[in-house]
Amino acid sequence: MLCLATEPEEPGPQKEKRKSKNRGPNPKEELTFKPVINQKVPNFKHLQKRFQEQLEQKKEQGKLTVCKPFHLHSSSSQPLSEDDEKKDQEDLFQNLRRLWSLHWRAQSCPDFEPSLGAQVMPTKTSDKRQEANRLLLMEWERREQQEKHRAELRRLKAQHMQREVAKCLATYRNKGYSSASVQRRREELRRQEKQRMEEYMIQLQEIQDRVESRPYLFERVMQTNARQAVERRFSKVLAALGIDEEMLWKHAARQSSGRYGIQDMYQSTESLEEIQNLI
Repeated sequence: MLCLATEPEEPGPQKEKRKSKNRGPNPKEELTFKPVINQKVPNFKHLQKRFQEQLEQKKEQGKLTVCKPFHLHSSSSQPLSEDDEKKDQEDLFQNLRRLWSLHWRAQSCPDFEPSLGAQVMPTKTSDKRQEANRLLLMEWERREQQEKHRAELRRLKAQHMQREVAKCLATYRNKGYSSASVQRRREELRRQEKQRMEEYMIQLQEIQDRVESRPYLFERVMQTNARQAVERRFSKVLAALGIDEEMLWKHAARQSSGRYGIQDMYQSTESLEEIQNLI
């Protein structure tokens, strides 16, 4: 069944469209649009300069202010009379009285709202602005409180220092002390200061002696290298003679402690002589 099946035939118009697409455009048909190509590159700098000149010409120039001499007649202005001053004061008093009455009514009756203008509904933006202003004011108040607290601490510290200084001065200015006792006290302080200075100089001299007696860094490196070279050569000689280095160190420890016999001493002296001959 599948082998005998075929593709359905396409309708007529679609076939014609597909055939026309496959054929391509008719060479006899002529295009209506013919573009004109400019063969020269325009001078943009010259065009920009000309455009700037045209703008300068078309720009409206304002009138310049010219300074001219003038006469100030201050004597012509007459001062206010007493009646005018009283009238102004009465108007000011009336305004203050009206504002105070409105404020008192608003405080006594919260539902009272004076009809000073049209009611404005609060928005999210105004609420956020008020909240930001409130937070800013709270931050300012907190900083002022901190500054006042720090100033109070500085003042208390200064007062405490002044009391301590006054107490020290009072001990030296006490009437019970005579001039002789004060002189003895000064001499004692001078003697103690001199003794401390001598001890300090002795310590400095000891430090200098230790520094001078200590070898330089390159000398210590040379000594370390020489000791390591001798140890390596000594180990090679012992290995060549078949002597155990650990046993030799044990004999040396016994010799230092005095716990060895005559035979051990003889063997150790023979081994040392052989080592010297090899070296």
